[in-house]
Formats: sequence, structure tokens, C-alpha cells
Amino acid sequence: MLNRSAVTIKAKQPFIDWVLSLPESEHVTRNDIDEDSTVYLLPDSFDDTTKDKLLQQFYQRIFEEQLSDWHTEEESWPLKRDVALFKKWFELEFHTVILDLVGDSLEDDD
Repeated sequence: MLNRSAVTIKAKQPFIDWVLSLPESEHVTRNDIDEDSTVYLLPDSFDDTTKDKLLQQFYQRIFEEQLSDWHTEEESWPLKRDVALFKKWFELEFHTVILDLVGDSLEDDD
């Protein structure tokens, strides 16, 4: 068991609409966007009262990561990327138990 929790990020319709509005997305489908949700590891101890604190701490980084996955030109990103817009664009699913079934050491690809 890892000493982390996690949040899974899934696109809501406003984010999908933004992706589909991009010039290079003429062949992108909703299925392409929903196909592989991103999971972000978070500190391990949280409950319902600390979810909002974690969201405040990490939403900007997650938001920018999600945007850059589809379009790296920041001038095309929404100007006001606050937590309210983040919640409108993404569904979040928190997980408190993370089990590593591989057994090898974790490696950072960065």
C-alpha cells in the first residue's frame, strides 16, 4: 500500500467543447478525450474536510496539465483558470487506498 491518496480527473462537457474547438482537433472524438483518465497522486491523509484544501493546493497544476495535454499554446487557454472553472470542466473522484501490485520501485519519468 502506498502512502498516497489519488484523484482521477474526467472531462465534463465544457472541457470537451474547448478541446473540440481547437484547430488541430478536427478528428478528435469525445471517446478520444474520455478514453484514458489521468490519475494524480496526492498526500496520503485526507478526509472530506481536507478534500477542498487539497483541491485548492493542486487544482492549478492539474488544470494546466490537462490543458497542455491537448494544446500547449497557453494563449488559447482560458484566462481565468480558477477553482470554480476547474470544477465546471472536470469531474473529480478521490481515492484513499492505493495498492501497488507490481513490487518494483516506483520511477519518475520526468
